[in-house]
Amino acid sequence: MMLHRVLCLSLLCAIFCLPSCSGRRSGPKIKKVPVVPVQGTIKVNGNPEAGVIVRCVPLGTFEPSELTNALGGRTDDDGNFTLGTYEIADGVPPSEYALIFVWPPETLKRQSRAEEEKSDRLKGKYSKVPNALVKIKVEDGNPLILDEIELTTK
Repeated sequence: MMLHRVLCLSLLCAIFCLPSCSGRRSGPKIKKVPVVPVQGTIKVNGNPEAGVIVRCVPLGTFEPSELTNALGGRTDDDGNFTLGTYEIADGVPPSEYALIFVWPPETLKRQSRAEEEKSDRLKGKYSKVPNALVKIKVEDGNPLILDEIELTTK
C-alpha cells in the first residue's frame, strides 16, 4: 500500500514537472525589437557604489508595451552600469526615457519593488519619474555613453 502511494505520488510529480523542463515558455510571445547599448557610471556622494538599480521609464509612446517594466540595469563595484531589455546589458530600444534610481541595501534575498523603495538608501529622492534627474534619447545606430551621474543620500 505504501509503495503504491509512493509510485502514484512520483508519477504525479513527473507529469506536472515535465512541461517546465521543456525549455519553452508559455504565455504570449514578446515581439523583439532592436536594442542599442547604453552605459554610464553612477557615483553616490562622490564615490562609485555597487547595487544602484537603474530603471528606464519610457516617455511618450513605446512599443512593445509589454517591456515597459523590463528595462534597466544595476551598478557594479565601480559604479558602472549597462542597460538591458531582453537580457542583462543587451541595450534598450530606441526611444526617450527617464532614468530613475533606487539603492537598496545588499541582501541575500530578492526584494520586491515595494521593499526596494522602502529600504532605498537614496530615500526615494530619485525613484519617481517627475523627479527624474536624467532623461535620455536613445537613437538607432551608435551606443550611448552617458556622462557621469552624481546622486546623494542627503
